[in-house]
Amino acid sequence: MILKFDSSRLLKHILMRSVSVLVISLCASLCEATELVYGIENEIKDYNISRSIDKNAFSLAELVTEGLFSQKADSSLVPDLVKSYKRAGKNWTFQLRSSRFSNGKLLGCDDVKAVIEEARLSPRPVKSRLRDIVDTRCDEKGNLVIETAEEAPQLIERMGYIIRVYDVSTI
Repeated sequence: MILKFDSSRLLKHILMRSVSVLVISLCASLCEATELVYGIENEIKDYNISRSIDKNAFSLAELVTEGLFSQKADSSLVPDLVKSYKRAGKNWTFQLRSSRFSNGKLLGCDDVKAVIEEARLSPRPVKSRLRDIVDTRCDEKGNLVIETAEEAPQLIERMGYIIRVYDVSTI
């Protein structure tokens, strides 16, 4: 079997594809998105995900917040806002990466601590995931330090991607 190669058709196809990509790129840069539209099945009752038991609020929060860790497709957890961490007995130390909220405010250890403390007081099931925690504080280097009642090697898996960091003062 002999295949004939029509170089002029191939050249036209490549040219049209290149022009299409160029037009789409130009339109995308001219039409800058300024808002996110997200369809949900019913009204969100409370946007504060530490208080809410609304699955829609949590789904939306996953799009606009970051977690201490993120979950990969294989369910393993990898650091997200956490740059590094270590455990020494009942004390966990989390070094946070430099980050900002969407309003430009610097995200610091106190913000993460506030979210964890609010979640510990929450009526949501997340409260039970944090039951090992007896104290959270920020050290002099800006690291988050979590103390547990007993050695709790499972703390990362319990907190995991569930803790979503947001500016508590805005809700």
